Amino acid sequence: MSRALRPFSVLTAIGMLLVLLAGVLVTNTGSAEGCGHTWPLCHGEFRPMDSLASLIEYSHRAITGIVGFMVVALVIWTWRVYPQRKDVKWLCYLSIFFLLLQSALGATAVIWGQSKAVLALHFGVSSMGFASVLLLALVTFQDKDIHGMSTRVSKGYFKFVWGIFVYVYVLLYLGAYVRRVGAGLAIDTWPLNNGKLIPDHLTGLIAINFVHRLSALIGLILIIALFMITKRKYPGRHDLYVGSLLCVITMILQIFSGGYVVLSRMALGSLLLHSTFVSIFFGSLSYLCYIATVETTSKPVSFLMHEESVPKKIS
Repeated sequence: MSRALRPFSVLTAIGMLLVLLAGVLVTNTGSAEGCGHTWPLCHGEFRPMDSLASLIEYSHRAITGIVGFMVVALVIWTWRVYPQRKDVKWLCYLSIFFLLLQSALGATAVIWGQSKAVLALHFGVSSMGFASVLLLALVTFQDKDIHGMSTRVSKGYFKFVWGIFVYVYVLLYLGAYVRRVGAGLAIDTWPLNNGKLIPDHLTGLIAINFVHRLSALIGLILIIALFMITKRKYPGRHDLYVGSLLCVITMILQIFSGGYVVLSRMALGSLLLHSTFVSIFFGSLSYLCYIATVETTSKPVSFLMHEESVPKKIS
């Protein structure tokens, strides 16, 4: 395998994370209309106007464009290196799909506008795009039997992991919706809710905020349960152990950074930090879903070196 593929795949995954964070920056600085209602140009020109909002929005578009070409190159490259890997082909499809969907949502929001409920979908779609590219990058490091697949995951484990994934995706959407409707400081204390376990008035923005907090707590319980089950049922699976442990760590960091968002009164740095932890957590959980899916639906090609999984050399 061409040695350049690995560092390029890592750079592309980092690029997708930067695209996601650039979107967060646009949203939380109110720069979404910095280039008016024109796309991909900025006020009909190839350069930003003389305003900070215009510069932020145009930079987001530029980063997205550059990383988009990197994703396309990575997809073509990995497809050629792993021509027999069905899981790789699916990751390629997903990477391109979410890249295009992410761009389409951004373009339509600029040109025609969208409701707050639809705008909240953007973060989830960007997270899916980042996770797809991240998994492609991880594939390039899995050409040796380094994890010892003596035990493959059960269908019950597969269902549990994917159930948590669906729940977490809804949780991500709810968090984005809280920000879009301006409910971030509806409860302005943390960890208590305006000094109480349950707010006095569970209506409007307060109810939305409280549901998000409660959902995050339930999510943490599910992730800890996943880690404990993984550790007990698959003691020899270093990959599952590390993946589930990373989920626990990043979920905890995500919750505490969410508290920091409240205590800092939604300072921009706290919002970017929170989004970073959310993205890493989502990528870690996606990794577990990927392993569970491959091992329950096909031959063990992900981690074992054999004829189908040996990469092709590219001259």
